[in-house]
Amino acid sequence: AALALARSVTNPVDVLQRGVKQLAAGKLSHRIDFQRHDELGELAAAFNAMASALEKNQAELTELATLDGLTGLYNHRTFYVLLRGELARAQRFNRPVSLLLLDIDHFKSVNDTYGHQAGDAVLKDLGALLGREAREIDRICRYGGEEITIILPETDIDAAAGIAERLRASVQAHTFAAGNGASLHLTVSIGAASWPLHASNIQGLVSEADAAMYAAKQAGRNRVVRYDPALDAQAP
Repeated sequence: AALALARSVTNPVDVLQRGVKQLAAGKLSHRIDFQRHDELGELAAAFNAMASALEKNQAELTELATLDGLTGLYNHRTFYVLLRGELARAQRFNRPVSLLLLDIDHFKSVNDTYGHQAGDAVLKDLGALLGREAREIDRICRYGGEEITIILPETDIDAAAGIAERLRASVQAHTFAAGNGASLHLTVSIGAASWPLHASNIQGLVSEADAAMYAAKQAGRNRVVRYDPALDAQAP
């Protein structure tokens, strides 16, 4: 009887110790799975509650670190993390990866006419629209201000230009709410570049998509431009 009592205490204690070690190792999803109606059971319940709270806090911190607070899109920092990963995968498997850089045309006039809250609402609406229209494998990021990048894995420049044109048309056809019952229509200019056709590294791909987007602006806005080396002379 004494041996059985010792085991009934020691085994749960061992389980608790293993749980603490799992938690200390960063395995925040670990839970202790046994039902007891004594002090050890209360300790296990407290452990599970603490682990759940830590897991929730970690998820919230991860979200804050990776997502843009306004649009819910990936943020600038995460964009480079994602692009670095996609480029490494493309190089490993010898597959193309393309990048779109999108800028809202005349966005300053939205803020000037309707106010910055309306501008924020437009950015959120645009992010949601692009999320619906893009493919599941694509990664949409707020690069900064009204500029949005879209990473297109397994996509060459021809396919990227087709996707960009579809997104451009979707934005043009969409009605954006500006607040106070007002609505407006917007257009976007999109630059497209691709690895390995245009660039050999991350900065090159971003610079070339930016040059193409600038060329789209210069050509009258509301259009898609593919990168071409001749555009380098036109870039600001």
